[in-house]
Amino acid sequence: MATAAEMRTDFERTAMPCVPSLARAARRFSPGGDPDDLVQETLLKAFRTYGNFKHGTNCKAWLFSILRSVVLNQKRSHVRKPPMESIGGPDEKEAVMPLASNEGRGEDRRRDEVREAFSRLDADLRWILLLVDVEEFSYAEVGRILDCPVGTVSSRVYRARQSLQDQLQSLGGPRPQVHPR
Repeated sequence: MATAAEMRTDFERTAMPCVPSLARAARRFSPGGDPDDLVQETLLKAFRTYGNFKHGTNCKAWLFSILRSVVLNQKRSHVRKPPMESIGGPDEKEAVMPLASNEGRGEDRRRDEVREAFSRLDADLRWILLLVDVEEFSYAEVGRILDCPVGTVSSRVYRARQSLQDQLQSLGGPRPQVHPR
């Protein structure tokens, strides 16, 4: 049986490298909320149940399943009680980086369009795209995270990509032709 100190050291070595990915995902699923709180709650729940984690399996996938559970629980609790407003100042908001050139503005505009289109997707579709296309989990890993069959993951990925493409078209005008004639 490992001591508490050994377990903590093992948890830090195994789980902490996944924190940047968790933080990226938390930012996407906590509009108006605090993504750091989501990550902190995820890590706390993971540490409390670390004895159940099977070494040799994908720790990042395990942490993402916990993060998803935390996000869903938080959404349920927000439905039951009204959200609290922040009393902080403008420094609480994410800093906006100044644009250095016109070239960067086009890329920044497109990135903003993608973020806007992504945020308009249903939460289930956002999760699928985040896990498959951003975090690069396999369909099998995504199935374990979302507790659904691989075939369901595959069809949701297709539907999510189509929906994102439709959102981007509505933001950016007509769809470009691949083979103009």
